[in-house]
Amino acid sequence: MPFVMAAAFVEGSLGIFYQRAEQAVVRNVVPPGQLPAALSQNQARGAAIGLLGQPLSGLMFTMSRWMPFAFTAVANVIGLLCVLFLRRDLRPARTEPPKSLHVDIKDGIRWLWRRRFLRVMTAVFAGSNLAFQVLGLTMMVVVKDNGGTPAVLGVVASVAGIGALLGAVVAGWWAARFSLYTTAVLGHLAWLVLMPAMAFLTSPVAIAAVAAGNMFVASLFNVTGNVYMTRTTPDELQGRVMGTSAFLTSGANALGSLVGGYALAWAGASWTGVAVGALILVLTVTVVFSPSVRAEARSAQSGTG
Repeated sequence: MPFVMAAAFVEGSLGIFYQRAEQAVVRNVVPPGQLPAALSQNQARGAAIGLLGQPLSGLMFTMSRWMPFAFTAVANVIGLLCVLFLRRDLRPARTEPPKSLHVDIKDGIRWLWRRRFLRVMTAVFAGSNLAFQVLGLTMMVVVKDNGGTPAVLGVVASVAGIGALLGAVVAGWWAARFSLYTTAVLGHLAWLVLMPAMAFLTSPVAIAAVAAGNMFVASLFNVTGNVYMTRTTPDELQGRVMGTSAFLTSGANALGSLVGGYALAWAGASWTGVAVGALILVLTVTVVFSPSVRAEARSAQSGTG
Protein backbone atom coordinates (compact mmCIF):
# COMPACT_ATOMS: atom_id res chain seq x y z
CA MET A 1 0.00 0.00 0.00
CA PRO A 2 2.78 2.58 0.70
CA PHE A 3 4.20 1.88 -2.76
CA VAL A 4 0.78 2.41 -4.37
CA MET A 5 0.33 5.65 -2.44
CA ALA A 6 3.77 6.90 -3.49
CA ALA A 7 3.07 6.04 -7.13
CA ALA A 8 -0.29 7.84 -6.98
CA PHE A 9 1.39 10.91 -5.47
CA VAL A 10 4.07 11.04 -8.18
CA GLU A 11 1.54 10.47 -10.96
CA GLY A 12 -0.78 13.15 -9.59
CA SER A 13 2.07 15.64 -9.24
CA LEU A 14 3.30 15.10 -12.80
CA GLY A 15 -0.28 15.26 -14.04
CA ILE A 16 -0.66 18.74 -12.57
CA PHE A 17 2.34 19.99 -14.55
CA TYR A 18 0.93 18.47 -17.73
CA GLN A 19 -2.59 19.84 -17.19
CA ARG A 20 -1.39 23.39 -16.52
CA ALA A 21 0.88 23.33 -19.57
CA GLU A 22 -1.88 21.89 -21.74
CA GLN A 23 -4.35 24.55 -20.67
CA ALA A 24 -1.81 27.36 -21.07
CA VAL A 25 -0.95 26.56 -24.70
CA VAL A 26 -4.51 26.17 -26.00
CA ARG A 27 -4.79 29.79 -27.11
CA ASN A 28 -1.51 29.41 -29.03
CA VAL A 29 -2.87 26.42 -30.93
CA VAL A 30 -6.39 27.55 -31.91
CA PRO A 31 -7.67 30.94 -33.18
CA PRO A 32 -9.28 33.19 -30.52
CA GLY A 33 -12.77 32.63 -31.94
CA GLN A 34 -12.42 28.86 -31.51
CA LEU A 35 -11.26 29.01 -27.89
CA PRO A 36 -14.67 28.18 -26.31
CA ALA A 37 -15.12 25.22 -28.67
CA ALA A 38 -11.60 23.93 -28.02
CA LEU A 39 -11.91 24.10 -24.23
CA SER A 40 -15.38 22.58 -24.47
CA GLN A 41 -13.98 19.64 -26.44
CA ASN A 42 -11.24 19.18 -23.83
CA GLN A 43 -13.87 19.14 -21.08
CA ALA A 44 -16.02 16.67 -23.06
CA ARG A 45 -13.02 14.43 -23.62
CA GLY A 46 -12.28 14.37 -19.90
CA ALA A 47 -15.92 13.64 -19.05
CA ALA A 48 -16.08 10.82 -21.61
CA ILE A 49 -12.87 9.29 -20.26
CA GLY A 50 -14.21 9.51 -16.72
CA LEU A 51 -17.45 7.87 -17.81
CA LEU A 52 -15.82 4.99 -19.71
CA GLY A 53 -12.51 4.63 -17.90
CA GLN A 54 -13.65 3.03 -14.67
CA PRO A 55 -15.86 0.26 -16.12
CA LEU A 56 -13.28 -0.41 -18.84
CA SER A 57 -10.44 -0.67 -16.34
CA GLY A 58 -12.52 -2.97 -14.17
CA LEU A 59 -13.25 -5.21 -17.16
CA MET A 60 -9.59 -5.37 -18.17
CA PHE A 61 -8.51 -6.09 -14.60
CA THR A 62 -10.86 -9.08 -14.41
CA MET A 63 -9.36 -10.40 -17.65
CA SER A 64 -5.75 -9.97 -16.49
CA ARG A 65 -4.14 -7.98 -13.68
CA TRP A 66 -1.50 -6.49 -15.97
CA MET A 67 -3.87 -5.42 -18.77
CA PRO A 68 -5.01 -1.99 -17.48
CA PHE A 69 -1.42 -1.03 -16.70
CA ALA A 70 -0.23 -2.09 -20.14
CA PHE A 71 -3.10 -0.17 -21.74
CA THR A 72 -2.15 2.96 -19.77
CA ALA A 73 1.51 2.64 -20.74
CA VAL A 74 0.65 2.34 -24.46
CA ALA A 75 -1.73 5.31 -24.21
CA ASN A 76 1.00 7.42 -22.60
CA VAL A 77 3.46 6.53 -25.38
CA ILE A 78 0.88 7.61 -27.97
CA GLY A 79 0.31 10.86 -26.10
CA LEU A 80 4.06 11.50 -25.94
CA LEU A 81 4.40 10.97 -29.70
CA CYS A 82 1.54 13.40 -30.36
CA VAL A 83 3.25 16.07 -28.24
CA LEU A 84 6.63 15.48 -29.93
CA PHE A 85 5.06 15.99 -33.36
CA LEU A 86 3.76 19.45 -32.49
CA ARG A 87 5.59 21.83 -34.86
CA ARG A 88 4.60 25.16 -33.32
CA ASP A 89 6.84 26.95 -30.85
CA LEU A 90 4.68 27.06 -27.74
CA ARG A 91 7.14 28.87 -25.49
CA PRO A 92 5.92 32.30 -24.35
CA ALA A 93 8.03 35.29 -25.32
CA ARG A 94 10.07 36.17 -22.23
CA THR A 95 10.22 39.86 -21.36
CA GLU A 96 12.21 39.24 -18.19
CA PRO A 97 15.03 36.91 -17.10
CA PRO A 98 14.13 33.55 -15.51
CA LYS A 99 13.27 33.72 -11.82
CA SER A 100 13.46 31.26 -8.97
CA LEU A 101 10.49 29.04 -8.23
CA HIS A 102 9.23 30.89 -5.17
CA VAL A 103 9.32 34.21 -7.08
CA ASP A 104 7.34 32.66 -9.96
CA ILE A 105 4.75 31.39 -7.49
CA LYS A 106 4.58 34.82 -5.85
CA ASP A 107 4.02 36.44 -9.27
CA GLY A 108 1.06 34.17 -9.98
CA ILE A 109 -0.50 34.82 -6.58
CA ARG A 110 0.07 38.59 -6.86
CA TRP A 111 -1.48 38.84 -10.35
CA LEU A 112 -4.56 36.86 -9.29
CA TRP A 113 -4.97 38.76 -6.01
CA ARG A 114 -4.92 42.16 -7.71
CA ARG A 115 -7.92 41.23 -9.92
CA ARG A 116 -10.85 41.61 -7.55
CA PHE A 117 -13.26 39.79 -9.83
CA LEU A 118 -10.97 36.76 -10.19
CA ARG A 119 -10.18 36.87 -6.49
CA VAL A 120 -13.86 36.60 -5.60
CA MET A 121 -14.63 33.98 -8.26
CA THR A 122 -11.68 31.83 -7.20
CA ALA A 123 -13.01 31.81 -3.64
CA VAL A 124 -16.51 31.01 -4.93
CA PHE A 125 -15.30 28.11 -7.06
CA ALA A 126 -13.22 26.79 -4.17
CA GLY A 127 -16.37 26.80 -2.03
CA SER A 128 -18.29 25.05 -4.80
CA ASN A 129 -15.62 22.35 -5.04
CA LEU A 130 -15.79 21.79 -1.29
CA ALA A 131 -19.57 21.45 -1.51
CA PHE A 132 -19.23 18.96 -4.37
CA GLN A 133 -16.91 16.71 -2.38
CA VAL A 134 -19.27 16.73 0.59
CA LEU A 135 -22.19 16.06 -1.74
CA GLY A 136 -20.44 13.10 -3.39
CA LEU A 137 -19.98 11.39 -0.02
CA THR A 138 -23.56 12.27 0.95
CA MET A 139 -24.86 10.65 -2.24
CA MET A 140 -23.08 7.40 -1.39
CA VAL A 141 -24.53 7.38 2.12
CA VAL A 142 -28.07 8.16 0.92
CA VAL A 143 -28.00 5.41 -1.71
CA LYS A 144 -26.66 2.90 0.82
CA ASP A 145 -29.15 3.90 3.54
CA ASN A 146 -32.02 3.32 1.09
CA GLY A 147 -30.91 -0.20 0.28
CA GLY A 148 -28.84 0.56 -2.78
CA THR A 149 -26.14 -1.92 -3.75
CA PRO A 150 -22.70 -1.03 -5.10
CA ALA A 151 -24.09 -1.77 -8.56
CA VAL A 152 -26.86 0.80 -8.04
CA LEU A 153 -24.31 3.35 -6.87
CA GLY A 154 -22.27 2.64 -9.99
CA VAL A 155 -25.31 3.30 -12.19
CA VAL A 156 -26.02 6.57 -10.35
CA ALA A 157 -22.40 7.65 -10.82
CA SER A 158 -22.59 6.75 -14.52
CA VAL A 159 -25.72 8.87 -14.99
CA ALA A 160 -23.93 11.76 -13.26
CA GLY A 161 -21.05 11.25 -15.70
CA ILE A 162 -23.48 11.47 -18.60
CA GLY A 163 -24.68 14.81 -17.22
CA ALA A 164 -21.07 16.04 -17.11
CA LEU A 165 -20.53 14.89 -20.69
CA LEU A 166 -23.68 16.61 -21.97
CA GLY A 167 -22.71 19.80 -20.16
CA ALA A 168 -19.27 19.69 -21.76
CA VAL A 169 -20.78 19.15 -25.22
CA VAL A 170 -22.93 22.30 -25.01
CA ALA A 171 -20.39 24.33 -23.00
CA GLY A 172 -18.66 25.70 -26.11
CA TRP A 173 -21.95 27.07 -27.45
CA TRP A 174 -22.81 28.43 -24.00
CA ALA A 175 -19.43 30.07 -23.33
CA ALA A 176 -19.55 31.84 -26.70
CA ARG A 177 -22.87 33.51 -25.76
CA PHE A 178 -22.93 33.96 -21.98
CA SER A 179 -20.41 35.61 -19.67
CA LEU A 180 -18.78 34.02 -16.65
CA TYR A 181 -20.92 36.26 -14.44
CA THR A 182 -24.19 35.09 -16.04
CA THR A 183 -23.05 31.46 -15.85
CA ALA A 184 -22.08 31.83 -12.19
CA VAL A 185 -25.41 33.42 -11.21
CA LEU A 186 -27.63 30.95 -13.08
CA GLY A 187 -25.48 27.98 -12.11
CA HIS A 188 -25.50 28.74 -8.41
CA LEU A 189 -29.24 29.34 -8.47
CA ALA A 190 -29.65 25.89 -10.01
CA TRP A 191 -27.28 24.36 -7.45
CA LEU A 192 -29.17 26.08 -4.65
CA VAL A 193 -32.10 23.80 -5.51
CA LEU A 194 -30.33 20.66 -6.70
CA MET A 195 -27.53 20.18 -4.18
CA PRO A 196 -29.44 20.11 -0.87
CA ALA A 197 -32.31 18.18 -2.50
CA MET A 198 -30.07 15.16 -3.00
CA ALA A 199 -29.80 14.54 0.75
CA PHE A 200 -33.58 14.16 1.08
CA LEU A 201 -34.27 11.93 -1.93
CA THR A 202 -34.77 8.19 -1.60
CA SER A 203 -35.24 6.98 -5.17
CA PRO A 204 -32.02 6.07 -7.02
CA VAL A 205 -33.62 7.39 -10.22
CA ALA A 206 -34.26 10.80 -8.66
CA ILE A 207 -30.80 10.89 -7.09
CA ALA A 208 -29.21 10.05 -10.45
CA ALA A 209 -31.22 12.76 -12.22
CA VAL A 210 -30.22 15.41 -9.66
CA ALA A 211 -26.59 14.30 -9.77
CA ALA A 212 -26.63 14.60 -13.57
CA GLY A 213 -28.02 18.13 -13.28
CA ASN A 214 -25.30 19.11 -10.81
CA MET A 215 -22.57 17.76 -13.08
CA PHE A 216 -24.11 19.45 -16.14
CA VAL A 217 -23.80 22.83 -14.42
CA ALA A 218 -20.27 22.01 -13.24
CA SER A 219 -19.14 21.39 -16.83
CA LEU A 220 -20.53 24.76 -17.91
CA PHE A 221 -18.65 26.39 -15.03
CA ASN A 222 -15.36 24.69 -15.90
CA VAL A 223 -15.39 25.64 -19.57
CA THR A 224 -16.65 29.22 -19.09
CA GLY A 225 -14.16 29.84 -16.29
CA ASN A 226 -11.27 28.41 -18.31
CA VAL A 227 -12.20 30.53 -21.33
CA TYR A 228 -12.19 33.68 -19.19
CA MET A 229 -8.89 32.82 -17.50
CA THR A 230 -7.20 31.92 -20.79
CA ARG A 231 -8.32 35.14 -22.48
CA THR A 232 -7.48 37.53 -19.65
CA THR A 233 -4.20 36.09 -18.33
CA PRO A 234 -0.97 37.31 -19.99
CA ASP A 235 0.73 34.61 -22.02
CA GLU A 236 3.88 34.55 -19.93
CA LEU A 237 1.83 34.17 -16.71
CA GLN A 238 -0.58 31.47 -17.91
CA GLY A 239 1.07 28.60 -16.05
CA ARG A 240 1.70 30.55 -12.85
CA VAL A 241 -1.77 32.08 -12.58
CA MET A 242 -3.65 28.92 -13.53
CA GLY A 243 -1.47 26.92 -11.16
CA THR A 244 -2.35 29.30 -8.34
CA SER A 245 -6.05 29.12 -9.19
CA ALA A 246 -5.95 25.32 -9.42
CA PHE A 247 -4.16 25.08 -6.06
CA LEU A 248 -6.86 27.13 -4.35
CA THR A 249 -9.88 25.58 -6.04
CA SER A 250 -8.69 21.96 -6.17
CA GLY A 251 -7.25 22.16 -2.67
CA ALA A 252 -10.82 22.56 -1.49
CA ASN A 253 -11.51 19.03 -2.78
CA ALA A 254 -9.27 17.45 -0.15
CA LEU A 255 -10.77 19.63 2.57
CA GLY A 256 -14.28 18.76 1.37
CA SER A 257 -13.62 15.02 1.68
CA LEU A 258 -12.39 15.50 5.25
CA VAL A 259 -15.22 17.82 6.25
CA GLY A 260 -17.83 15.65 4.53
CA GLY A 261 -16.73 12.49 6.31
CA TYR A 262 -16.90 14.11 9.74
CA ALA A 263 -20.20 15.87 8.96
CA LEU A 264 -21.88 12.66 7.83
CA ALA A 265 -20.62 10.75 10.85
CA TRP A 266 -21.67 13.46 13.29
CA ALA A 267 -24.86 14.95 11.80
CA GLY A 268 -26.14 12.44 9.22
CA ALA A 269 -27.03 12.88 5.57
CA SER A 270 -30.02 15.21 6.00
CA TRP A 271 -28.27 17.83 8.12
CA THR A 272 -25.18 17.57 5.94
CA GLY A 273 -27.41 18.35 2.96
CA VAL A 274 -28.77 21.38 4.82
CA ALA A 275 -25.20 22.56 5.49
CA VAL A 276 -24.33 22.17 1.80
CA GLY A 277 -27.42 24.19 0.89
CA ALA A 278 -26.38 26.93 3.33
CA LEU A 279 -22.90 27.08 1.79
CA ILE A 280 -24.33 27.31 -1.74
CA LEU A 281 -26.68 30.07 -0.55
CA VAL A 282 -23.71 32.07 0.75
CA LEU A 283 -21.86 31.55 -2.54
CA THR A 284 -24.93 32.55 -4.57
CA VAL A 285 -25.40 35.75 -2.56
CA THR A 286 -21.70 36.51 -2.99
CA VAL A 287 -21.90 36.14 -6.77
CA VAL A 288 -25.10 38.15 -7.13
CA PHE A 289 -24.28 41.04 -4.79
CA SER A 290 -20.47 41.31 -4.77
CA PRO A 291 -19.53 44.83 -6.01
CA SER A 292 -16.46 43.62 -7.90
CA VAL A 293 -18.42 40.84 -9.62
CA ARG A 294 -21.22 43.22 -10.60
CA ALA A 295 -18.66 45.75 -11.88
CA GLU A 296 -17.10 43.08 -14.08
CA ALA A 297 -20.53 42.19 -15.44
CA ARG A 298 -21.26 45.82 -16.32
CA SER A 299 -17.85 46.13 -17.95
CA ALA A 300 -18.45 43.04 -20.08
CA GLN A 301 -21.89 44.29 -21.14
CA SER A 302 -20.47 47.66 -22.20
CA GLY A 303 -17.70 45.94 -24.18
CA THR A 304 -14.88 47.51 -22.20
CA GLY A 305 -13.77 44.42 -20.28
